Amino acid sequence: MSNPNAKVNIGTNSNPNTSQEGPSTGDGGDFGFFDSSQQLDEIERLDVAATDESMRKTPSWAALPQPSSKHGLNESMQSIPETSPDEQTRAKVTNLHLMAKEVGSLLDVMKDVIAMQRARRLDVLKQPNWMRRNWYITALGVPAFLFLCIRLSENGYGIQFIKFTASQIITFFKEHINEPVVAIFDELVKGSENISDRETRNIVVENLQLMIRSWLDENYPSMNEQERDFRAKSMDMSLIETKKAESLKTFYEINNVIRMSFIEAQFLKKEMMNALVALDDMQASNNMNMNLAAVTPAVFLIYACQRMLRFVRYALLKLGKSKEETYGSFQHGLLEMERLLVMRDNSSSYQTPMLRHDSVAGAGPAQQTRGGLRHDGIVLRSDDLGMMMLHIHELRTILWRDRRRFSSNDIRSVAEDLAELAGERGAVCVSQQIQIIARIDPVERPSSLFIK
Repeated sequence: MSNPNAKVNIGTNSNPNTSQEGPSTGDGGDFGFFDSSQQLDEIERLDVAATDESMRKTPSWAALPQPSSKHGLNESMQSIPETSPDEQTRAKVTNLHLMAKEVGSLLDVMKDVIAMQRARRLDVLKQPNWMRRNWYITALGVPAFLFLCIRLSENGYGIQFIKFTASQIITFFKEHINEPVVAIFDELVKGSENISDRETRNIVVENLQLMIRSWLDENYPSMNEQERDFRAKSMDMSLIETKKAESLKTFYEINNVIRMSFIEAQFLKKEMMNALVALDDMQASNNMNMNLAAVTPAVFLIYACQRMLRFVRYALLKLGKSKEETYGSFQHGLLEMERLLVMRDNSSSYQTPMLRHDSVAGAGPAQQTRGGLRHDGIVLRSDDLGMMMLHIHELRTILWRDRRRFSSNDIRSVAEDLAELAGERGAVCVSQQIQIIARIDPVERPSSLFIK
């Protein structure tokens, strides 16, 4: 049988090795033309050959109808009209399970091929790696880091530097974080700690009062008793100092001088105990302030390190977006949708009832009757609707990619509003979409999204 892919030589040239596919000139300059009957016969012969080839390659789960012989036909069978050539070459399914299995295997192969093609095409669009995108950091940081490592590794400077740095960090942590925090906790839970012994002070005061009263009773017996009690309780030392100055003039009152000196020593002891009590009161009133002042440098240092790390992460390394940038992107997407809807909203009033259309891609106002009333609403055209879906997809991507930036209530509410904007809860007109965006603004949008 002839090869269906073989080239057919048609023309007036007698040489079989020469083919002419159009008008050609012979030796005498005459033009040759196609023989139409020969061309049609050749095409028919190729068609029959292709049909026979397809019949031989019939799948195992299908079969072609067998041609019936005309010799064994009776008169009743000869009266049946002949089938068309297309029906004679049409295959019939004989094993449905085998066909489904083969189709499934073909779909699996197509799926793998499509995945390979997608990976091959998306590989071109893949962004460069981090080092190529931040080449300036690599060009400046790597040499500086290597130079620093080499310098620190010479003569043991690196170990000394590490030890010194570790000791300074430990000291700073102990003085500005550990001790002040423990002191604040102890003061709040246990109360302030006293330096002096208040019970001992009270005993010293009582002894001094008794000593003064005893001395007054012996040296000033004619004094009024109430006055002696008053001078003893107020611990008045004026009479003792005057009497001591007079007694020092003579040697015979040496015992009284020694007694008055002991009273003065007891008085000095009482004053020292009072000073310690005053120090306790002052420390108790300022202890919280001093501990907070000690913690303040650590707080500022932690804040500065946190801001520096945020700058390095989001600005230099570009590892994600900050909270402010995420809210800004969300705000920008809402603003773009609002601009699109405001430009397409040319209705005179807002229709309160919810519109339910079979299609929202029309350019003109959609009309529907609900409850005997007729409502008109402007809906988006196909291109505007596609732009709106892109904005909704962008907001959904931000919402789910950075969901740790939003609360669960915000995610649930905004996702429901985006579904209503996309028409997933029923067809909506432009005015209703504007109302949905206005509902997102004051209620469900996080407070940090407001950029004034």
